[in-house]
Amino acid sequence: MASYAFYSDETMASPRKSERLINLVICLLAARRLITREEIRASVDGYSGLSEASFQRTFERDKDELRALGLPLEVGPTDAWSDGADGYRIRRTDFELPALKLTAAESTLVGLAARVWQEAALADATSRAITKLKAAGVAVTGDRLVAVAPALPSREPAFNTLWQGWLTRTPVTFTYHGQARVFEPWKLILRQGQWYAVGRDRAAGPRLFKLSRITDTPQLVTGEPPFATVSPAELATQANRLAEPEATGQARLAIQPDAAPALRRRGQRLDQAGPAGYNLFTVPYARDSDIVDEAAAAGAAVLVLDPPALRAQVVERLSWVAHGGERSRSSETAVSVVKTATDQRKQPPAEARSEETPRAVNRPAEVPTAAAQVARLLLLIPYLQTHPGISLAEVATTFQMAPEQVRQDLTVAFMCGLPGGLPGDLIDVDLDLVDDEGVIYLTNADVLRRPLRLSPDEAMGLIVALQAVREVGPNTIAPTIDGLLDKLAAVAPAQVAPPTVTVAAGQDTIRAQLLRAISQAEQVELTYDGLSRGQTTKPVVDPVRLLVEDGVGYLSAWSWDRQAWRTYRLDRVVAVRPTGQLVVNHGDEPEPGSWLRTLASAPPVRLLVHAAGQWIREYYPVTGQVSLPNGDIELTLPVADPAWLRWLLLRLGPAAEVIDAPTVVADLADVARQALAAYDAAGLGQ
Repeated sequence: MASYAFYSDETMASPRKSERLINLVICLLAARRLITREEIRASVDGYSGLSEASFQRTFERDKDELRALGLPLEVGPTDAWSDGADGYRIRRTDFELPALKLTAAESTLVGLAARVWQEAALADATSRAITKLKAAGVAVTGDRLVAVAPALPSREPAFNTLWQGWLTRTPVTFTYHGQARVFEPWKLILRQGQWYAVGRDRAAGPRLFKLSRITDTPQLVTGEPPFATVSPAELATQANRLAEPEATGQARLAIQPDAAPALRRRGQRLDQAGPAGYNLFTVPYARDSDIVDEAAAAGAAVLVLDPPALRAQVVERLSWVAHGGERSRSSETAVSVVKTATDQRKQPPAEARSEETPRAVNRPAEVPTAAAQVARLLLLIPYLQTHPGISLAEVATTFQMAPEQVRQDLTVAFMCGLPGGLPGDLIDVDLDLVDDEGVIYLTNADVLRRPLRLSPDEAMGLIVALQAVREVGPNTIAPTIDGLLDKLAAVAPAQVAPPTVTVAAGQDTIRAQLLRAISQAEQVELTYDGLSRGQTTKPVVDPVRLLVEDGVGYLSAWSWDRQAWRTYRLDRVVAVRPTGQLVVNHGDEPEPGSWLRTLASAPPVRLLVHAAGQWIREYYPVTGQVSLPNGDIELTLPVADPAWLRWLLLRLGPAAEVIDAPTVVADLADVARQALAAYDAAGLGQ
């Protein structure tokens, strides 16, 4: 059987248990006051016939399962003279999703948010949130914004646990830089495709951790009350640690026309004569590496004139490459290594754990099957009441279930209803009509007329997805999304600060021009700053869609120059010029992320990477990894474009060496020698 997104269904639910739980929910919702266990036992079908001890055990388990599903079970005294908590009920105002009215534009944005999350658990939570809105009668569509396709990454193994710790204000334990941490996550931040957690390390104070660098499996600390919230000022102070440092220096560079676009765009052109074939620029920088890495990666296209100390660093790096620094290495260097898969994380030795470390456990990955069926029914029953006459196939598609499972759930609903069990008390489902015509009518279920409130996972998954849509969409939709976020906050108030989602999506005006061209099916000419080839080009393209992959915005388009589908980073599109021509049908657009599958078949290159360059495994696809005893790693990178590899290796310099690829070494050395010759020709040699 297929794996459906809403709940695991590996084994058949117990219909009797599901009926009992649904009837218990209905009984507690219908109660106008707190009711005793004895009243519940007499009213709920499924408790009769049990001994007193068996009833007590069953009722306690049932309460725990309802709480685990997020139902707000109220416990208190049944009268003013009672000191004990002997009564139970579910307040309708705490249970039901409040009424929510969306405009047509807002409903479109909510529909688009359903496709944002790449991580399965949050994709499911967001889908459940949207289905709850539909069950409450909110129209949700996503068809009119097909030109926008954002997607949020969450591949880090630590993400789910940190997300839950942040949502529930539960401490998390993990290992970072070889040290065991007990951490209170205050906020999550997505920046440049990487997730960070801001919070308090109980041993070291406020800290910011990069999730991809957590080296073991994080665990939630149990048995403690939620940790205290932090002031917005303190939160902002810690989050600002991710901000780029302020530029304090100025470099004077000679740059060939249309080369090194990243440096040219950051700098200011000087009206002065420079070396022949170059233009002069001043470029601000905060760290030496801001200039050294990019100038070295550009080869002969960029010459550092001032300050002399920066120029000396670039020349030294180029000399290292030109004189065999990138030497071929034999595979024998990998003796006594520990091979690991790319996504594996090392577990800390047991003896490294302190006896004072709080006990930590992971939450179970699956909910019990009967409880899963109850969760579906609490959503299915109000959904069917707002969609009378809907087809069985459409319900199965909406709930991502097999039609047979929908039919089984309807059978359980048919046996549930108000206390009393008389025909007028039970939920009415015409099962014959379902079987004969595949059409569903469900009535007499007013007590479950509205779906359960959004859970924290569902609410925040939807809110963060909408933030991603805001980042990549045109600036004209920002006010609409802000208003929609306010409405969602009113029906699902958050107890924690929402994550900050920053997507490298370029300029608002550029995105608006591209979306206009897509909507009008118009061909455009881009002014595009390529990175690895270090040139500004003007490709003519048929634009199709704006998408987000790994926190970066892209334009998906057919390139007339390449005669193939291509993606262009939005933050490198400098200008858009309509050509006046209509686009042509080029067949099906590749699926988002399909370039990764294509890249996996590209020729591999092995690198020996020292500590200073090991950041590359977090930003580029890696197909193999070997950890060496001295802390170095051997990485295997698929390389579809030799120019990209040259750019990367010149940028890394001594931090990486090529293994067993003499042609790559020779090509790289030749590029470095040409750059050194350009410095000599300009009278800048060392």
